[in-house]
Amino acid sequence: MLSTMKTDCLPNSGTWHQQLLIEQALSTWVIDPDSFTIVFSNKAAQELFGYSEEDFSAINFLDLFIGACRVNFFHKISIKPPAITQVCHFANQNKTTLVAELHAVSASKDENDYYQVTIVDITERIHTQQKLQEEHARYKTYIEQSFEGIFCQEFTVPLPLDLSLEDMI
Repeated sequence: MLSTMKTDCLPNSGTWHQQLLIEQALSTWVIDPDSFTIVFSNKAAQELFGYSEEDFSAINFLDLFIGACRVNFFHKISIKPPAITQVCHFANQNKTTLVAELHAVSASKDENDYYQVTIVDITERIHTQQKLQEEHARYKTYIEQSFEGIFCQEFTVPLPLDLSLEDMI
């Protein structure tokens, strides 16, 4: 069953294309680049942000952004480029912060311009990267300050495996 929001705005709005946008796993919207109104949202966007179709139709897309990301997106989209890619911070209905890669592609339908905006939630990836960097810094500090006789050596030539311990040193 197709969404009750306006699907006639979708480019190539055959039933197959509409169903693809509605059912895909990535959060997707179709927005009007002049007013930033959300013309269409798929199920993944509704689940990630906690809004219903009706809620999204009443929200300005820029209101989902946090801080400088809103201004950056506004300036980029105001020159109407064919595509936009950037990392942004969003707030869902519960005011939880999400970090996401945003991809927006322009499309036209019946003399009207739209942007199909898709985001990939990378919040967990960002937190994992930060955790790994902290662990690496702790490990490096331990190695540098340890009195336990830990040596780090880089070899430019691989050592043969059949050498005795004395030959390796």
